[in-house]
Amino acid sequence: MIMLVSILSTENIWVPISPNDEAKYRKLEEARRTFMKHNSDHLSLVNVFEQWKQANYTDSWLNRNFLLLRAMKQARKIRSQLLEIDDKVK
Repeated sequence: MIMLVSILSTENIWVPISPNDEAKYRKLEEARRTFMKHNSDHLSLVNVFEQWKQANYTDSWLNRNFLLLRAMKQARKIRSQLLEIDDKVK
């Protein structure tokens, strides 16, 4: 749940690409489809974060998957802050 809240607290995580640039837009859509989970946007966002974590939070992984570095790093920071708060409350 904390991971989802973290991602939803940032800007859009996807690199903005104009549909007019058909080749890049097609690649963006393919990347989005690879993260889809049970036709759920929320589960898909969690899947994006989990896979980035498995890739050791590398910038190159984000670039290959059309994800915004700034937004994902912000989500990671928010997640860390929320986990700290959660630990203090327990």
